[in-house]
Amino acid sequence: MSHLDYIVIATVLGTILFGSLVIGVIIMVFRSRARQREHKLQMALMQSEMLRAQNEIREQTMSQISAEIHDNIGATLAVAKMQLSAIQASNLDERKASCSDLLTRSIQDLRNLSRSMNGNFLADLGLWKAIEREAGLIPQSDVLQIEMTKKGDPYPIDPQPEVILFRCVQECLNNAVRHSGASNILVHVDYDTRGLTIVISDNGTGIPSDREEGIGMKSLRERMKLLNGTLNIATGPSGTSITLALPINSPHS
Repeated sequence: MSHLDYIVIATVLGTILFGSLVIGVIIMVFRSRARQREHKLQMALMQSEMLRAQNEIREQTMSQISAEIHDNIGATLAVAKMQLSAIQASNLDERKASCSDLLTRSIQDLRNLSRSMNGNFLADLGLWKAIEREAGLIPQSDVLQIEMTKKGDPYPIDPQPEVILFRCVQECLNNAVRHSGASNILVHVDYDTRGLTIVISDNGTGIPSDREEGIGMKSLRERMKLLNGTLNIATGPSGTSITLALPINSPHS
């Protein structure tokens, strides 16, 4: 093989190598741009879902406030009015003391409602305290009891997944209160080093196996998927347990 042949072969190999390098760079650029587009789309979806969750939280809060004003504060003030109208010289001190107690209770209830109307309560309280507050807003009685437990020390997560995760907990609590027929609901929050796990369980009748999955449950699945988390539902005649898990290595945590 002549010297010229070696030069031709070397030139061809060099051209192939250079072409492969250029193609590799082009592929890397396209993949990088595709990842950037996917990330932007993911962030847009996250932002949209966060706004939807915030609106739902706001609507539920306003509904709770309306019920609180009607059922508690309104009733307390009505009793205070009756006490005032029944004041006589013979019972003046007793009626005054009773009215003072009723008005004090109404003022405290109004203060609590004022705090509920603060749209930043989730950021101010943190997830654990916000869930604890939400459970406290559900009327409890001899028929229904709600228990809260926690493992580990609460740590902060990013605001966007926090809002969405809180809305998921709200949805689970609402379903348990309205549809399960349970007498006991347990909310357990586990702040593990590997991630955050929230379990909402009840001793109700369970979800019928032949019932088609509703909008609320589909929404839960979509939201946990968006957070790169997992949703697990265990149900039977003795009750239902829903587990929401968000790994700490999630890109959104």
